[in-house]
Amino acid sequence: MKMDDLKNAFGSTPESVKQCVLRSLHEEPRREYIMKRKRLMSLAIALAVILALGCAAFAGTRLEGIATFFGYINRETGETVVNEAVIGHIQSLNETYEGKTVRFTLTEGLYSPVAGSVSLFWTLEPLGEEEQYYVLCNDSVGGAALECCAAYDVTEYFLKSPTQCVLTGQAKGEGLETELKFTILKIKGEPTHLSEWDDEKETEEEFWQRVDALIAEGKVPVAGDGMIEVRPIRDKTYGEELVIAGVAELAEEFTITFDLADINPVDEMRVYEGEKTFEFDGFTVCINELVVSPADSCISFDILCDEESLAKDIVCGGFVRFCPVGEEYWMGAAYPRFIAPVRTADGRWKVSVTYDVVEQLVYPEELILSIAKYDAEGKPIPLTGEGVRLKLTDKR
Repeated sequence: MKMDDLKNAFGSTPESVKQCVLRSLHEEPRREYIMKRKRLMSLAIALAVILALGCAAFAGTRLEGIATFFGYINRETGETVVNEAVIGHIQSLNETYEGKTVRFTLTEGLYSPVAGSVSLFWTLEPLGEEEQYYVLCNDSVGGAALECCAAYDVTEYFLKSPTQCVLTGQAKGEGLETELKFTILKIKGEPTHLSEWDDEKETEEEFWQRVDALIAEGKVPVAGDGMIEVRPIRDKTYGEELVIAGVAELAEEFTITFDLADINPVDEMRVYEGEKTFEFDGFTVCINELVVSPADSCISFDILCDEESLAKDIVCGGFVRFCPVGEEYWMGAAYPRFIAPVRTADGRWKVSVTYDVVEQLVYPEELILSIAKYDAEGKPIPLTGEGVRLKLTDKR
């Protein structure tokens, strides 16, 4: 299966997904082994392909506030399309903080229990006109960081002017007590672009020597993703590494705490209550749960195959699509969880799959279930013809 074929099948990689992957490699504590810059981008693309399983192609855009994650621009018509069903569930918030370096205002929040999706929107404004700050932010809901999250201007970015920040992800902790911990660093040096690491032309040590040379000249090496590069130090956080390297000094730290339970959760949803088992040539699909809210969805199903190779193809080389009828796009990302194929009592092979869907672009009334696999040339081969239509029922 070719990477280009997958990219063409599912559309472009949302920039927020790339930021999420890169961000995860810099969260505290920083990973022990730093991947080469060239391989970081490969990881971003690979993860985007995983997220794309079951998704319609996504045309990413930047809208206002939380709507950023629930809309897109049609590239052919230029029309801005927004999931209007979710807009009415976005709650107005008023959490503020003003310190020595920045002014923080949390203005919007959204929580849906279907997939545990959380979205937050705030602004951060620098108070020192002549200073240049670098912002780090760690989020926590119920004592755990949001999973599968995407973000704009939330962490590892330069703060030069009032900036709008948007964060979305899944709450996996216990409870809804939410914490946003900010570290504001004052930059010491001139931000300077650092060309990507090319492992075909230089060794790992040669790359870090380039980084060290820029720092010695009083410059701050900034990678193409906007992150400052410094040598990793075992058992040190990313922020501590920046200070030790001499490219920044701690200006301020503060924590914003609030309870998502105070936000009215999304209580509107649609469920599938029709036939749950569908027989096809060589395999069976059994839907366990299909719940859709305006903001997120949870889809759980089993696939029973006559051949182990087909089961592995579905997990590794095929894709399952739940697409809305009459809609070009449905979601920005679906996060699949697979249970490896197991042998059943009747000798068949079962694959269990759960999709947690966030960044939902439409609120579908009917879905089409279809399955395909890729041939040796990377071309999709439909296994279900036109697919199966699944009518959803409104519930509150």
